[in-house]
Amino acid sequence: MQRFKQQFIMKSRPLFLFAAITAASAATTSAAGRELPVDQTRADAPYRTLAAAARDARPGDTIRIAPGTGPYRETLYLRQSGAPGAPITVDGGGNVITGFEPLPFRQDADGAWVSAVPVKMPGVVAHRGVRLREDAATGRFAALATLNDARDTLTLLPGVSPEGWEISTRYFVVRIQDASHHLYKNIRATGATNDGFNLHGKGADLRFENIEAFNNADEGYSAHDTIESSIKGGRFWANDNGLGNIGDSVTTVENVDAWDNLGYGVFMKQCAFNALNLRAWGNGKAQVYLYAGARVALEKVTAYTPAFTSAPWVAYFEAKTRKLMPPLVITDDVRRTEEKNVRVDAAAAPADAAASVTAPASVSAPASASAAASVASAAAGTSSFPAASSAAASAATPAPSAAGTIVITDTGAVGDGVALCTAAIQRAIDLCHAAGGGRVVVPPGRFLTGTLHLRSRVNLHLESGAVLLGSTDRAADYPVQQPGAYRSLHDVNGFRSLIHAFEQEDVSVTGFGTIDGQGGQFAYGGHDKDGRPRIMLFVSCAGVRVADLRLRNSAAWMVHLLDCERVQVRGLQVWNHCNKNNDMLDIDGCREVTVSDCISDTDDDGITLKSTGPAPSENITITNCVLSSRCVAIKAGTESTGGFRNITISNCVIKPTKSDLKFFGVPEGASALALEIVDGGVMDGVLVSNISIERTLSPLYIRLGNRARPHTAGAPVPGVGALRNVMIQNLRATGAGALGQSITGIPGHLVENVTLSNIRIQLAHAGQKSDLGKVLEEKEAAFPEPIMWGRLPVHGLYLRHVRNARLHDVIIEPAEGEPRPAFYAEDAPGLVVRDCSFTAPQ
Repeated sequence: MQRFKQQFIMKSRPLFLFAAITAASAATTSAAGRELPVDQTRADAPYRTLAAAARDARPGDTIRIAPGTGPYRETLYLRQSGAPGAPITVDGGGNVITGFEPLPFRQDADGAWVSAVPVKMPGVVAHRGVRLREDAATGRFAALATLNDARDTLTLLPGVSPEGWEISTRYFVVRIQDASHHLYKNIRATGATNDGFNLHGKGADLRFENIEAFNNADEGYSAHDTIESSIKGGRFWANDNGLGNIGDSVTTVENVDAWDNLGYGVFMKQCAFNALNLRAWGNGKAQVYLYAGARVALEKVTAYTPAFTSAPWVAYFEAKTRKLMPPLVITDDVRRTEEKNVRVDAAAAPADAAASVTAPASVSAPASASAAASVASAAAGTSSFPAASSAAASAATPAPSAAGTIVITDTGAVGDGVALCTAAIQRAIDLCHAAGGGRVVVPPGRFLTGTLHLRSRVNLHLESGAVLLGSTDRAADYPVQQPGAYRSLHDVNGFRSLIHAFEQEDVSVTGFGTIDGQGGQFAYGGHDKDGRPRIMLFVSCAGVRVADLRLRNSAAWMVHLLDCERVQVRGLQVWNHCNKNNDMLDIDGCREVTVSDCISDTDDDGITLKSTGPAPSENITITNCVLSSRCVAIKAGTESTGGFRNITISNCVIKPTKSDLKFFGVPEGASALALEIVDGGVMDGVLVSNISIERTLSPLYIRLGNRARPHTAGAPVPGVGALRNVMIQNLRATGAGALGQSITGIPGHLVENVTLSNIRIQLAHAGQKSDLGKVLEEKEAAFPEPIMWGRLPVHGLYLRHVRNARLHDVIIEPAEGEPRPAFYAEDAPGLVVRDCSFTAPQ
């Protein structure tokens, strides 16, 4: 990251520069503080409210909110300051802190659902997590409900469910007043009648990491007076304005997105503002507005041109006028101290905009009441809406055309991102299947859905601009899919998924649209079998094709193939950084599989071969992929009951993630390639070639262990497996970590016939003298991963319990100051080393 060299002078105080912010973020608490755990779901929790923990917090303490225990319906307000080097930290655990309260409805004499509005409008009214917006042309809600002229009574349109409504009631969600030395992270603020994050008075060293603010009546984040603050990782949407600071405040931001706010994405008035990697798009007035003598330093700031030609929504406060402004406005009186790569992009949104959305996106609704009524009528017959009129209930259900195509809007789906379309889309799939097969088309629009059951000979096709949004209501919209005859380790509690196919033939999901699972909304239950839905799950299917899609934000694994055959996965663009177990692709006990031309960035593993049941994964080709993972980019064998045979991996690039979020792993990735057998089974015949690796802790890891875990309850305990006949050639790794590479078996069970040829590994990090002579425990039953021993006693290649290893043209270049030797071999009969370069310790 480049550092700005100049400073702002503001009342004799310097603006926080990126170098200063980085140093502050890296600082650790000098005094050991206390943990103040908050969990409102447990009667025996030390603190059940944020207010109680906040009252007790002292410098160096950490208020830690248990993940998955929100929303917390109270204001977070720390009145006391931390100390330099000993801030008070609040770790929200990804929970929502909300100013919303449920909005109750009653039926009037005409049978309409009405509710008294308990707060003075403007406020925020939301339905199932999505804000209702007022149309700029009419001044009225654009869908689902109407507000009377006195603005004190809300009436739902016919057929709209009275469930799931909320209204903002609290003035602020996170409030800071005359306090310093706080760190807030992993917090989601919503439902304020004013600001989500509000900073007033005097304060310094106020830091925010990985925060989100959405559905707030004024700013998502606002700093005033003489506040000095920084944001590292922020997302702001569906507020009146995303990020707005005024007065003598000093604000530094890094990696911030602001989109779909009613008024400004970002505005800065008078204050000092320092920004690196700031993007704004889809906001209703201006994307970035810097004015009234603001003092700014900007690098990599992009304002995207909106798709509309006039301000579409009624906005309040600073953005209350409806005139649309240019995307990027910097008035003449603004002092620009530093400016690099500040631009307007003609695109309406960045290419990876879907990756930013971690909660229900903003409303993109019909602009008239009559159109809004169609939202309700289209939802007739679903579990989330009551039955509409008989006319609506008898919506057309056309048969496939001669070309075998049904468009989901013809069966009642509405692409506003609000109406639940599960029943309408499923109806299209079922009709297409009944007619002998064909294509079900998802046109441009945002279609909210729960579980869809794909049928034989049906192609679900997403056109460009189409978005399938996964519902965030697991209980209502993701029924448990009971396992079939084929049983595996992961079906112990039944599966849930957005798209599900069981024992079907010739099924496919294709197109250039997007599927967004909104997986950040699902609580982690402590393991990968806790019922969080995958985006796609195919079980015991033959003839499966998944191609050309943009896949975003699965609650767990993105695509899971279990006991399938004749599978093609091609051309996917995957972003999966919203929850734990965020794998890209899990190929589990499958046969005849090709994976090609995919670009993926995931928190957990990239492409994973498993055998969690008795069927082997065999005859599999992986090629032409670009993969980023915080864990292992390409892996086989953490579950190995059925084994692996005939695996080819070629022409792949493995590089660090672009995400700042963390659930598992490390930014550079734990390993590029890991081949493992731990629960019985045989791995036989793996060919790897032409792999380019940039920065990973351990580029190569091969392990035969003996965890001996049965694949289902009551299954026999597996014996020790076998790992043999592996050839790896033309592999280049740069910037590798200090762990080292290893090929290891266990006593009496040797890895066999491994050939490494034309290997180049350059290390960027050196070990320590304390690593010399380290004796590694066997750890036969340990989970197989490169970090299981920490740094190895060698910087290059560690061989133990390996028969017939052949090393040809292997060059490993240590980092400067490396004290460890390059190579170690023990219990390695038949070892051949030819034309290799192992550099001696320095």
